[in-house]
Amino acid sequence: MMRLLVLLACAACGQSAIAPAPSTPPTTPSAKPASATWSPPKPASRTMPATASETWKFKESTLAPSFTSIDTVDRPEHVFVTPDGQHMIVVANGRTYEVRSPGKRTPGPTRELVWPYVRISPRGDYAVLVQEEGGGRWGMGSDISILRFSDHTIVTTVAGGADPIWIGESTLAFRVGNQAERLDLPSTEPKLVGAPQKTHGCPNAALRGYTRVDESMCPGGRYSRVVAVDPAYTKWLVVDDDGAHDTALRLVDLASGTDRVLADRASHGYPLGVIVSPHGTRYCMTPQKDDNDTYHLVCGRFPEADDQVEVLDLGKESWFRLAWLDDDRALAAGVGIIDLAAGKRIAIDAKLERTARFEGTFGPRYIVAYMGLVYLLDLEARTSMRLDDTSEPGGYHIFADAAAAGRFWATKMDRKSLASDLVELMLVPR
Repeated sequence: MMRLLVLLACAACGQSAIAPAPSTPPTTPSAKPASATWSPPKPASRTMPATASETWKFKESTLAPSFTSIDTVDRPEHVFVTPDGQHMIVVANGRTYEVRSPGKRTPGPTRELVWPYVRISPRGDYAVLVQEEGGGRWGMGSDISILRFSDHTIVTTVAGGADPIWIGESTLAFRVGNQAERLDLPSTEPKLVGAPQKTHGCPNAALRGYTRVDESMCPGGRYSRVVAVDPAYTKWLVVDDDGAHDTALRLVDLASGTDRVLADRASHGYPLGVIVSPHGTRYCMTPQKDDNDTYHLVCGRFPEADDQVEVLDLGKESWFRLAWLDDDRALAAGVGIIDLAAGKRIAIDAKLERTARFEGTFGPRYIVAYMGLVYLLDLEARTSMRLDDTSEPGGYHIFADAAAAGRFWATKMDRKSLASDLVELMLVPR
């Protein structure tokens, strides 16, 4: 049930027709307009172990949340929004979707989306939709379709396409089976990158949704997925799994086909739990070492892969979660903010009623604390604000999933009726 409770935020540079304009303008800072041209992310500085520490104290905010309901055709579960806030893809509980733009709403085709559902291009002109396979040659895989927001048109579909990653404002990296490919829009003809990668495990199983599948579908039970590529598209960062959990992290050179194991069960523990920063310049893992059952935060940078370090010993915390604020800072449940560039751990002292965990981010400025009650913490103003609007926990839930500064959208769920609504969240003076 908790996976339904998703809170999305997005940048805006003007009012959208998706929802009525608020009578009182939100007081959150406006986002910078999306850049007209895309530039590759800056290389990350070397990763540092968290040897320093400090504490941030928070006071109650002078703002209050306000919600404006947005009509949808089905119960919303995920929301993806372009950087300018003008276009939105709402994914329903049944993995169907609709595209929303000022003055235009288009329901998606009958084929359901599969993980990771939607990835929007850096400038917001296009979105890649990951769909369940339409009966092509790759058996257990997915297809990818390119949606153009200006007219809601599907401009092309690639059978067997998987693991799409934008490496430019209109350049998409992906794979078909174990073959790296790229698409340079507005061209709809994919180009091959390198030769098929022989080190790749079964590339099409489980729709990459961490669903355990029968080993007979993949001899050896090894599956691979691409989690990051460099802007020049010369390397893959690949995670292998056993159908349920991460077992290895590898760096693959697309030209030579050679790979280097960065971590596996023998060297680091199991499961690895790999996550990649927003622009793919860093990766982190939270493996549990078999010898003492403790968890460790291990991070490095990509594509250099030359500075992997153990950042922090997490102890025996069995309910550990990690989320990114930006490419340098991670939010660790039960720990606080970890600055990988500065080598610093930042504890959060907010004295929140019945709340001890920080699960979601509105990165890089806001984070969400959830444990029965829901709070929004402003990292710049050092203030906290309660978001749920009932006197007792459990009436409504709001849960963070992704964000950018500016306007905010959320799913708001009535626990008694299980009805879920899409709302726009605004922060207004009390």
